[in-house]
Amino acid sequence: MYKAIFIGSIGTLVETSELQREAYNQAMSQLGIDWHWDLSTYRALLEINGGKKRLEMLSDATDRKLTPEKIEQIHQLKTTIACKLIQEKKPSIRPFTKNIIDYAQTHDLFLGLVTSTSKTNVDTLLQITGLESSFKTIITQENLTESKPSPQGYQKALSNLSIKAHEAIALEDSFQSILAATRAGVKVIGYGGANTQTHVFDFCDYYISPTLDDSQLRDHELVADILKKIENN
Repeated sequence: MYKAIFIGSIGTLVETSELQREAYNQAMSQLGIDWHWDLSTYRALLEINGGKKRLEMLSDATDRKLTPEKIEQIHQLKTTIACKLIQEKKPSIRPFTKNIIDYAQTHDLFLGLVTSTSKTNVDTLLQITGLESSFKTIITQENLTESKPSPQGYQKALSNLSIKAHEAIALEDSFQSILAATRAGVKVIGYGGANTQTHVFDFCDYYISPTLDDSQLRDHELVADILKKIENN
C-alpha cells in the first residue's frame, strides 16, 4: 500500500524546458559567452542532470574554459531570468501530474517534491501553480550534496516522511531522474516532457505514452489503474 507520491524534477510538474533553455541563452549572451544552445543541443544536454554540470561538461569539451566562478555566475543569472520567464508565462501543471496530485490528496497520501533545482525556481513554480502548501516534504538543490542520478534526494524525502521505499512511488520525466528513484528503491512512473521524450524509459515501472491526449491523462481512473498494475508486478 502506497503512502506517498513523489513528484520529481520541475519539468515533471510543469513544462518549463524551453523557458529554461531561453534563460540559459539569455544569461550567456548577457555575460558575453558565445554559446547558443539550439533545441537539439539542449535536448542532448538534458541527458546530464543539473545546469552547472552541463556547463562544466561543455567547458571541458570545448576551447572555452569556464572558471567555477563564471559557471556559478551563469547559473545564478539563468535562475533569475528563468523565474522571471515563469512568472510571465505562468505555465500550467502538466495534465497527468495534476491528475496524480488530485489522487494523492483525495486518498490521503503524502505528496513530496524531489528535485535538484534551486529553491528559488521551486518557490516560483509553486506560487504560480498554487501548490505552495501541497507538499509534505520538498527537496531542492540546497538540501543535496549529490545531484541525480544519486538517490540522495529520494533517501532524504523518505526519511523526512518516515516511510520505506516500497511505500512510495515517483513520477519522473528524464533518464537520470528515473535512475535516482530506482536506486533509492522507489518505483517510478515515467512521464517524458517535450524535450525528454527520447530519453530511455526502460527502468520505469510504468511509462505514460506520449500518444495519450489531455482528456485521457486527466482521467481519474488512469492513476488508480497504473498504481494497481505496478503494485501487482
